[in-house]
Amino acid sequence: MRKRSHTLIGHNLRRGIVVTILLAFFIAPSIAPAQVSRVLRSFDFEERRAGNVEELPMHWTKVDGAGLPHYVYGQLATDRVHGGEYSFRFDLNGGSLIYRYGEGQIPVIRGAHYRIEGFCQTTVLTNARARITAYCTDQDGHRIVESERHSEPLRRKGCQRRMEAASH
Repeated sequence: MRKRSHTLIGHNLRRGIVVTILLAFFIAPSIAPAQVSRVLRSFDFEERRAGNVEELPMHWTKVDGAGLPHYVYGQLATDRVHGGEYSFRFDLNGGSLIYRYGEGQIPVIRGAHYRIEGFCQTTVLTNARARITAYCTDQDGHRIVESERHSEPLRRKGCQRRMEAASH
């Protein structure tokens, strides 16, 4: 009897979606109806009841770098919400702001199609825009460039809109 050799892609290549949110005052997800069972992660930012007393939502980190000033930041907030008590509000005072959801937090399968969606409300985006960026990482946490997808930029101030970034 001949043995078959094979590789388990899921075992050798564990990829996760990393979600980056650019210049948004808050992002909160749409809540899927109960009959939908293919939701991998729901970001509702209702983390106080889970014991998160920090200013930031769990597993989110601020990205540092050129053009990203240290004096702008994001935090859990209650003043603007969508379908709950909390949101992730970005406080801008000039400059750009990026937060990233940690790699490895959302396991995915190679070749499958994924969609990230959420709600964004802007207040004073005179010369800026908000967007969602999603990409996969390899098992070492490195970005897989060809997997990167962006939502359409939200450019109007005083607007609330559902945003989406989907894989092809």
